[in-house]
Amino acid sequence: MREAWTFTRFWLGVIVASCLALALQAQGTRKGVTQGCSLSSMRQVPGPIITATGNPVLDKKIDEELGLVSERFNVEPAFRIFQDGNTPNAFAVLENVMAGSSGTVLFGVNLMTQELAQTYWQGFSVPAIIAHEVAHLVQYKKGTTLTNTRKELQADYLAGWYLQQRATAAPANLNIQAAATSFFHKSDMAFWDPKDHGTPRERTKAFLAGLQMRSGTIESAYGASLQWIAKQ
Repeated sequence: MREAWTFTRFWLGVIVASCLALALQAQGTRKGVTQGCSLSSMRQVPGPIITATGNPVLDKKIDEELGLVSERFNVEPAFRIFQDGNTPNAFAVLENVMAGSSGTVLFGVNLMTQELAQTYWQGFSVPAIIAHEVAHLVQYKKGTTLTNTRKELQADYLAGWYLQQRATAAPANLNIQAAATSFFHKSDMAFWDPKDHGTPRERTKAFLAGLQMRSGTIESAYGASLQWIAKQ
């Protein structure tokens, strides 16, 4: 057990150090915060874009997660890292940066660094954020007419649904409800800004509602999320 913990701590240090190195390398962040996490153009991203973390272990974990997300959401997301400065955030854009992709997920290096420092991949925060952004790509694909806040809450619902689908990968001792409450009550990052994403209570409620959705198809989960949103 001690050897396993030492191994985990070692790789955690390597991964966080890599993310911090990326933050130092990507200078010249543009001023101004883009609200929400669903963008119409890559030009709105508030900082330099990087193709990968540069850490093979972390890049492999991201690729594995994208494979699972792609299978569940029936889209092919590309993935990029960007320098998010003092406003850690993540975005989804419809633009394709790779042939055959269905849009792009942009993950802020500071957001990822902070989440990995807290949980590595042992909790659900990084997979949940990736799923939340991919849910926006599904909304693009379906031509959603929801208001901005309702789009964010639907994305939280679908992130919960996705986590339910991959629950076997979560630690047995993980209290999802307690973790979700803590996750959505963060207040120092743009990804959790209540002005754009809903209140912490609304977001936790949406995520937990999705977590209870047992259907294995994105079509039925999407329909259920619209029904749930309509009742709120």
